[in-house]
Order: sequence, then structure tokens, then C-alpha cells
Amino acid sequence: MDSELAKAYEELEEDIRSAIRSHRGNKSLMSILLNTLLLYPDHPFGFEEIWARAFDAETKEYVKFLVTTPQNLKEDGLYSKERALIADVREELRQGRRCQVYATYTGEKDVTLRLESVLRQAGFRVAVLRSSVATDKREDWYERQLKGGVEVVICHPKLVETGLDLLAFPT
Repeated sequence: MDSELAKAYEELEEDIRSAIRSHRGNKSLMSILLNTLLLYPDHPFGFEEIWARAFDAETKEYVKFLVTTPQNLKEDGLYSKERALIADVREELRQGRRCQVYATYTGEKDVTLRLESVLRQAGFRVAVLRSSVATDKREDWYERQLKGGVEVVICHPKLVETGLDLLAFPT
């Protein structure tokens, strides 16, 4: 990670760990910890306050509490991981190998949008396979992308996990 991202990540991690120490046994905090800390390096912007719930023994109700407010970093720069991806894709294409890029966070904070933008700005012909493409239409979708000159396809790995021929995208 770049130093700015690493610093923001460490602060975020410490805030979450502190909340976990304060609310021992709260399983929802573990979920927040894992999901937020896995997503943040690929999408360190667009975050709002992160809240969790804890059981209040006195009122016998769940109450919300603030876990952290992640630092929102700039969207217009390239992060270290993105620069490495661009270099990898450039080298693979130089050697005649189209690339398949997998992104697991494709919901609310869609990492594929960011990757598509970053790779297009680097000069690559990019397409994003979305779940809206029916399973039985995905092979045809790939054929159309190949005919259109696409060099890089981005998608969630679940969309291509079984029965799809990806020989045209060996990397």
C-alpha cells in the first residue's frame, strides 16, 4: 500500500479492533472487521460512518453504536495495487495474452467500476461481465467482446466458476 493508504488502513483497523475489545463477543463486529478491511485497500473512498449493534443488558434491547468513520481518500489518483495491475496487464498483453481480472466486491461499493476506469485510462480495451448477463448467454457475451477487440474482462469469480471456456483469456 502507498503510505497514505497504509496509514488510513491502520487507523481504520485500530478503530475496529478497539470496538471489538469494548464489545467482546459481538459477532457482528467480526463481520464488519473482515468486510471493511478486505474492501478498503481496493476502494478507500465513498465510506460513511460504520455502525454496529450491541445488546444492552439494562434495557434488554439492541442499541447502535459508532464503530468508526473511515478516512475517504482521493479517487482521482492511482494506488500502488492499481499500478501493479496495469503493469501486469501491459506485460501479459505484450506477450499476446488477454487478461481476466476478478473482483469480489461488486455490490454497494463496486470495485469493478473502479478497475474498469483505471484500466481504460491506461489505454486498455475493457469489458465488465455482470450478473445481469444470463448464465447461458455468457459464452456468447465473451465471443462478442473478443470480436469487439476487448483485451481485459473484469468480473466476480462466481460468474465464470463452472463450464465457461476462457481459453481466450489465459491470464
